[in-house]
Amino acid sequence: MKFGIVQGRLLPPVDDEVQAFPEQSWQKEFDLLEDAGVSYIEWIVTPKTVTSNPLLTYDLRSYPIKSICLDTIMDEEFCDRKFLDHAVVPFLESAIRNDIGLITVPLLEKSSILRFEAGDKFIEVFRDILFEFPDLKFTLETDLSEELLLEVLKKLNV
Repeated sequence: MKFGIVQGRLLPPVDDEVQAFPEQSWQKEFDLLEDAGVSYIEWIVTPKTVTSNPLLTYDLRSYPIKSICLDTIMDEEFCDRKFLDHAVVPFLESAIRNDIGLITVPLLEKSSILRFEAGDKFIEVFRDILFEFPDLKFTLETDLSEELLLEVLKKLNV
């Protein structure tokens, strides 16, 4: 059986945050996978590392990375295309370069689409991104009810 973890879980928390990119020790975590019985990592991109994340500059194809969690989207500007072009699109391009086919999009907290106007605007903007990256698969992490999630998926033409 294969198990994966979100990046940083086998290392001490960064600045007391569990959901943070371990900038100083990210490579060390890969050395710990086998002993932990873990096969792969979900790479994490946070707002603090939007310009310094190694995913932007390193060739990571030799690392067991199966997905990328785009915590960069958890911002009040998540409906703005210019913001997404800065905080999301470069990581989608890097995913393709590094043969990582699955992207997790957290629509929680600041990026919750529970507000009707935010949801509609996000759907409009994100649908374009989906069409620009047809080879990537996306998972949504949301705080929506099952009815609202189904409605969003239909609007995204899934």
